[in-house]
Amino acid sequence: MSWLNSVRTLALFAGLMLIVNSCSDDDGPVDTDDNQPGVVWTLRSTGSADYLVDVVWSEVHQMFVAVGDNGMIMTSPDGIIWSEQDSPTDEFLLEVAATATGLIAVGDNGTMLRSDDGANWSEVSLDSIDFADGWLYGGVASSQDLMVAVGQDGVILWSDDGDNWQRADTTSTLQDLFGVTWSDQHSKFVAVGGLGTILTSSNGNVWEIETLSPTIAWLYDITWSATAEMYIIVGQNGAILTSSDGDTWIEQESRLGNYLYAVSASDGLFVAVGQNGLILSSDDGKVWTLREHGLADNLRSVAWSQTLNRFVAVGIAQSVLTSEDGIEWSSRLSGITIDLHDVTCRISDDTLCLAVGSNGVILASTDGLKWSLKRAGGDAVLRAITYRTGANPMFIAVGDHGTVLISSNGGQSWDTDTVSVHHLYDVTFSDNLLVAVGRSGTILTSPPDGSLWERFPNLGTSEHFRGVAFSGTTFVAVGDSGFVATAPDGSSPTWTTSWIPEEPFLKGVTWIDSMFVAVGATGTIFTSPDGDTWTEQLWDVAVDDLKQLNDVASSGSLMVAVGHELTILSSADGLTWIGRGQSGTGTLEGVTWNGTRFIAVGEGNRLITSP
Repeated sequence: MSWLNSVRTLALFAGLMLIVNSCSDDDGPVDTDDNQPGVVWTLRSTGSADYLVDVVWSEVHQMFVAVGDNGMIMTSPDGIIWSEQDSPTDEFLLEVAATATGLIAVGDNGTMLRSDDGANWSEVSLDSIDFADGWLYGGVASSQDLMVAVGQDGVILWSDDGDNWQRADTTSTLQDLFGVTWSDQHSKFVAVGGLGTILTSSNGNVWEIETLSPTIAWLYDITWSATAEMYIIVGQNGAILTSSDGDTWIEQESRLGNYLYAVSASDGLFVAVGQNGLILSSDDGKVWTLREHGLADNLRSVAWSQTLNRFVAVGIAQSVLTSEDGIEWSSRLSGITIDLHDVTCRISDDTLCLAVGSNGVILASTDGLKWSLKRAGGDAVLRAITYRTGANPMFIAVGDHGTVLISSNGGQSWDTDTVSVHHLYDVTFSDNLLVAVGRSGTILTSPPDGSLWERFPNLGTSEHFRGVAFSGTTFVAVGDSGFVATAPDGSSPTWTTSWIPEEPFLKGVTWIDSMFVAVGATGTIFTSPDGDTWTEQLWDVAVDDLKQLNDVASSGSLMVAVGHELTILSSADGLTWIGRGQSGTGTLEGVTWNGTRFIAVGEGNRLITSP
């Protein structure tokens, strides 16, 4: 079985699992009553099951670029923080290459994309080539003045500008080709593929087959190291071949049966990656050492950045690993471990919803139904996000270790700051002020642009603030043991503290219509017209069935609260609450209204909508 067939089998399995787990379609219920917001809820895919197949470092653009399933394109300046870029295709992208002027990505069904900056991508037409419906499996390489792409049935395409491509006149093989590289020292392209196929060319148009290949293994990738003056090929069943000239090849012993899918070289080290998270390193291409890192997902590609002195490896489930020495590896992103903590929406003619969570993840959706990954990476868990309306509109997200992220362009890019040593759990705004709250009585304020954050002097408590809201005139922060702080709007507000007598553990608070609504442990719901006087609201359920509530939102005519064990409540007035009967394990952490539907998010990538 070829590596591509293996990838397709895994992709089909992942797709089936998404279908099974969603248990519904995007059209939702057809019954008129059940289709009302807040009544029936539908599980949605977060889009995080896609995976990455190739990665490259672009010296010109000073970024890593990774591509993969469903046309996914992700970029990172450091291999740690990643952002998804808009892609003009849903085809499986199998390879990305950095040229002297731009970037080229190729994939299924003759798909080819190019970009001048890594952010804006366009399709390249191959309609004039009889190969246009075939697969470009993944080999793209470039010399100073020529680009070469390889693929299905021995096809080789070449171009001198990246826009106009021609098919090579002579390729000498019908074997699938998977990798290609260029050596300045030998002025030579070398391509590899099925059954030990090795081809060479000086001009990209006429190719000669290496008749003395030492293996019949499928060969998946090749790289040239100018420092070591050596070509390295990797492939099926741990195959490793080396050559000093591209003509004579020596088979090295890896002592492994696992497939090796990719190889890269730094100034003094080779790194190969493959099946079941396999990573090997070698300083001479002959003796290879297995490197441990704890990830079992297949790794499909590895790239080296001389500027950053860093390797980046990518693979299944959006796995990303980084290493400065090729020996010790750190996991930066895995699409199967995301917990979502909050969600908010910009409601306008250009509605946009963003959800935040673990691994610095930010997901985006225009309708609440289909979601894509906009940002990921970093150590901070993002706990809350809001959209500031008015003269200076922007998204503000806060999280662990005092992390604050601000985006003024719809989440396309983020300014990151660390403003406290304490975790921050919520954030809100007025026309005059941004307010974030968190652990150990932390209250931070900033001018509306988020440029300078200052902590309000000690409030005399170590209780954690879990939520904060603004009524139009008053800020209210709530937290552990019923601790409440209030302040009037203004550039330098003074905060006044109080305690709710019942000492409830409060997790969130929202201003809805004419009242603050706070929710918390054991099904706690309190309402207040001013933040000073609080009234407990009860809902009709046995005491043993009361579950922690974490957040509350309103559509204008209906309030919805969500919490542990998928608890969902709704209320028309904030006084009488009705359970909406989601069952199962798991926690819902945040809920919002996008203008047409409620959206709730939680642990384990959980994202549900109503209707």
